[in-house]
Amino acid sequence: MRRDGRDATPVTPGFDRVVEALGYAVDRRVRTTRAEHSRYGVGPATVERLAEVVAETGVTYVAVDDDLGPGQLADLAAAVPAATVRDRRGVVSDGLGAAGGSVAANRAEEWTLQVERRRLLNAARAADGESEGAHEDRVADVDRRRQRLNEEREALAEAARRAVETGHEAAGARVVVAETVGTDADPSPWAALADGDADANGDAGSDADGDPTRADENPLAPGEPVTESIPVAAGTVALTAVPPLLRDCPAWYREAVPGTTAAVERADIVVVAAGDASAASAAVDALRDTDEGPLLVWRRDDCAGDTDPSAAGLPAELSVYGGSASGLRERVTALLPTERLSVRLPYDDDAHALVSWLYEHTHVEAVDYDDVVTATLVAFPDAAATVRRRVDAVGGSVED
Repeated sequence: MRRDGRDATPVTPGFDRVVEALGYAVDRRVRTTRAEHSRYGVGPATVERLAEVVAETGVTYVAVDDDLGPGQLADLAAAVPAATVRDRRGVVSDGLGAAGGSVAANRAEEWTLQVERRRLLNAARAADGESEGAHEDRVADVDRRRQRLNEEREALAEAARRAVETGHEAAGARVVVAETVGTDADPSPWAALADGDADANGDAGSDADGDPTRADENPLAPGEPVTESIPVAAGTVALTAVPPLLRDCPAWYREAVPGTTAAVERADIVVVAAGDASAASAAVDALRDTDEGPLLVWRRDDCAGDTDPSAAGLPAELSVYGGSASGLRERVTALLPTERLSVRLPYDDDAHALVSWLYEHTHVEAVDYDDVVTATLVAFPDAAATVRRRVDAVGGSVED
């Protein structure tokens, strides 16, 4: 079931595909354009129609493309007792969990228990005095299970954050790639940046091997961040793919993807494939405390080239690119945080050893051996700091 229209939450792109990835064929769609009923968040006529569809078709799963409260879900489930009812939070959390998101899977189970708790409270209020105690015991059991899940989720979230940090440790720069749910860019931003064998048109091949964002038919893959080291001229970049972003990125979604939040906050550049640059900007801003670091939105459907974000009222840190995969790689490379240094070294054995180290850890543009050794190079900030220390240790000098 979907809510859309002027007075209701917009339909979530790709929502049907998430439901299908959970193993349910989308049989019928029931739509409403206004939230007319405070109990369900949907109109009574729509609830009646939904009950008829469930009775006629034997539908076993009702997915509501809206964020409902536990009381609303409990009441709506009571209206269609033959079916499982999930709101957008439940569907997306289930989808992320199916794609490997351990925190999301935990959150989905805890959300189910919240709804169950409300159902039990409703039943307790309606029960006679003799059975009221049994309902209270069940509520207490649900509360204990929820507490265990909350404790487990804290540990899972910390592990997800540590995994991101570990993947970034040895890299000179960090690039995060994502899509908004339902975008399905071809090639994906991961393939565009990780595949150095794109053809002349900049298109990566259709083979999805190695692309965590195309690992299966689940549009929410990967369920947790995946990082790979990518060599570039100046050193190594940690390329991290994160789960697709909901365009409004609500609080419950952020809680389900702590690894994504950690990756975005640590990123030097965030690349999002999206048709709506403003929505992509809002989603990324919701995941990080500051707007530091550039956001590059790749609009694969718009091959007009760069777009001036200020003309569209977008943040200055955001830019929009509408070209090929190879062009995207060039844009990202140009945005990487690098420093150009000129090094002077005394002509001795230590200088030769240091030049060899520079070739391994920086991009050396030129070296000249004369009375002194001079080198021009490009390095990431951490490597540049190490260059300054090592050059000083052998009696040389560095100019920016």
